[in-house]
Amino acid sequence: MNTIGFDIDGVLYPVHKIAYTELVANHNLKIPFTKFWEDYKKYYSKIFWDNFFKLPFLYERAVPTKEILDTVNYLSNKYNIVYITSRPKDVKFVTKWWLKNYKFPNYDNIFFSKDKTIEIRKNKCLYFIEDRGKQEEIDGMNKITNVILVNQVWNKHITGVPRIQELNELKELL
Repeated sequence: MNTIGFDIDGVLYPVHKIAYTELVANHNLKIPFTKFWEDYKKYYSKIFWDNFFKLPFLYERAVPTKEILDTVNYLSNKYNIVYITSRPKDVKFVTKWWLKNYKFPNYDNIFFSKDKTIEIRKNKCLYFIEDRGKQEEIDGMNKITNVILVNQVWNKHITGVPRIQELNELKELL
């Protein structure tokens, strides 16, 4: 059985919406969502971001949509499912809890890595569903798997890979 890898944030989990809401409510952010995520790193320090994305509550607040669960479950009948994330290992417990709690298929097949290409290779992913915003990272992944990009404001400049607007498009595409 072939394998599909899924990134979590920006693909299965709306961490960007949750983080933005937190920043507006508690960190004096006053710019629109789209403008912020086009170049978010310039608004706070690297130390701030390193610590902010280790906050467990960012990764447990959202309930996955029915469409996301239906799509991943549908694909699990045809493919082995793995989850590959660059989340900090500090949030490993809450990430595993979320996948298990919402009954994602193969919820134990989760890998944390800053270099996703390593896990994509190890798991022999035929496809990898991603939302990254750096062309060179997408190009590197695309050399070892078939990347499908979930369209987001932060990746609109990426070229050379197929895009989807909604995850349920994978049912027809794959």
